[in-house]
Amino acid sequence: MSTTPLLNVSDVAAMLNVSPHTVRRWASQKKLNKIKLGSRTLFDAEDVARFIETARRTSTDSDFHNAE
Repeated sequence: MSTTPLLNVSDVAAMLNVSPHTVRRWASQKKLNKIKLGSRTLFDAEDVARFIETARRTSTDSDFHNAE
């Protein structure tokens, strides 16, 4: 059982500097793993950290290849 904090849509949007609508869209597209508790949509902080790390690696790889 995970003991990492759960973040709401607004928390994740602030962390990623995007709108809450974008966070919800990414969740519906399964780009971000979501947890539904009743009507609330929550995100595991570790999942969000992995999402950020993946985006950084993808961006860095793309930047590297574009520089060649």
